[in-house]
Amino acid sequence: MAAIITHQTALDFNIKAVAYLAQGDHRGCTTELENALKAYRTSLQIADRRLEADAMEMANEDDERRTSIRLQTFALPDSLTASLEDGSTRKASSQFACGNVLTVFQKAFVAVRDDEFDDEFDFDDDDEDDEPHHPEHIVPSTILYNMGLSFHLDAIRHGSSVGMVRAYEFYRHSMAMLENRREAIDPTRVRALLAALACNMAHISASFYHQSNTSKSMALLRNLVMNGVDDDDEDDLQDDELDTFTMNWIFYSEYHHAALAAAA
Repeated sequence: MAAIITHQTALDFNIKAVAYLAQGDHRGCTTELENALKAYRTSLQIADRRLEADAMEMANEDDERRTSIRLQTFALPDSLTASLEDGSTRKASSQFACGNVLTVFQKAFVAVRDDEFDDEFDFDDDDEDDEPHHPEHIVPSTILYNMGLSFHLDAIRHGSSVGMVRAYEFYRHSMAMLENRREAIDPTRVRALLAALACNMAHISASFYHQSNTSKSMALLRNLVMNGVDDDDEDDLQDDELDTFTMNWIFYSEYHHAALAAAA
C-alpha cells in the first residue's frame, strides 16, 4: 500500500506542476516536477522491496494500479502571446518565436487515477471510457514531457538557447521511455503524447535549423496523425489537437518543398 500512496504522490505533484505551468511559473512547475520524479523513484524502490517480501501480494496491487490510471490533456493559456492595454495582442519576440513555420503544442499531460479525478481542472476528456494506461510506463514519460514543455515555453519567452536544448533533452527522454516499452503499451492510447513530443521536438530542431532531426520528428508526427487509429477505434485526439498537428505538418511540407525548389 505504501508504494501505491507514494505513486499517487507523484501524480499529485504533477498536477500541481501543471497548475504552475498554467500560471506561467516555470520555477514552480519544474520544482513540483522534480518532486514528482523523486516520489516516483521512491514508489519503485518500495515496490521492489515489497516484491521481495511478498511477490504475489504486490503483483495484485500492481494490477490494481494498472487499472486505475488514465492520461489526460490540459489546455494551457497561450503564454507566448501577451494582451496589450489597447486590446491587441503581441507575440513573444525572441528568435525562437519568429521565423519558425512550426508552432508549439501548448498542452500539458496529467496521469490521473479514475477514483481521484479532480474536477477543479478542465481536462480535455471527451472519452471517459478510455482503457487505463500502465503507470510504470506512462507516468515518468508524462512528467518528463511536462518538464520539457515548461523549459520550452520559458525558453521561447526569454530567448534562451540553453533552455531550448534542455527542453529537447526532456522530450527525448520521454520519447525514449515510451519507445523502450513499446511492446507493453497500446500506441493508440498514448498517441496524443507521442504526437505532442514529435511536434515540439520538431519545433526545437527547426529553431536550430537541424533539418534531419526536424524531418525525423515530422515524419513521426505525420504517421501518428494519418495512420494513428483504425476505423473501429476511438480517436484519442481532440479536434483542436488534430488541427495543430495537421497544420504543422502542412506548413512544414510546404516550407520544405519550397526550400528544395530554391536550392535547385
